[in-house]
Amino acid sequence: QFISCSGDGIILVWDVRARDIAMGKLPFIARPKQLMKKDDKSLKWVPIFRVRVKHFDSSSAIPLCKMMKKSLEDGNLLCSATSGDLVSVKMLADVVTSTPFSDGERARPETAQIDATREVVNWIRRDHYRPALTLEQSPFLPELFVSVGDSNFNIWSRTCEDEPVFSSPNMYIAKYTGGKWSPTRAGILYLSTTDGKVQIWNFEEGDLIKPSMICSVAALSIETMEYIVCNDKEHFL
Repeated sequence: QFISCSGDGIILVWDVRARDIAMGKLPFIARPKQLMKKDDKSLKWVPIFRVRVKHFDSSSAIPLCKMMKKSLEDGNLLCSATSGDLVSVKMLADVVTSTPFSDGERARPETAQIDATREVVNWIRRDHYRPALTLEQSPFLPELFVSVGDSNFNIWSRTCEDEPVFSSPNMYIAKYTGGKWSPTRAGILYLSTTDGKVQIWNFEEGDLIKPSMICSVAALSIETMEYIVCNDKEHFL
């Protein structure tokens, strides 16, 4: 299974075993409206779960652009909106107004028309003025996560959700393009920039005003960063 979000405020849960679900082999996952025959090739793949994310005071959707991995352990999903806001979504919220296929109910493979209003937003916090580029949980301190915008980055804590526990100074010449926590040290954060550099922030020893080190990597903008693990002692970024 995997989860997707979209600019119309819809969060969908998909299951790659769509054919088995349509044939009624996985009733504990989803129930098909009409069982599909084994030789039937007209399979329509639809999500098994759907949630509409809306503002508290209106029926308008909150456009979403980013989700944080590993944020469903308590039933809540952390998302970034296109407006730059940080949104906590309660995926297991109770249905407020019920319809035959309530929003948040497990969908049947032949239909994805789910139109009820649900109270799914736990809170909304101002994070950035543009969409976040990275939303990542710390691998060592699960209560901490970083949100990287193009001008600065914020570190949030689940135990203090009113405001970030740390906000970096704004970038004026170059802009951020993403960020990654260190896989081996809890206090190290890597930030990539549009001028081909990687900033290394050391929260164990740094002064928290500027990066501890800046490495020139490329002449062009760095668009993404991933780790290559060679062995227990060597990691390449």
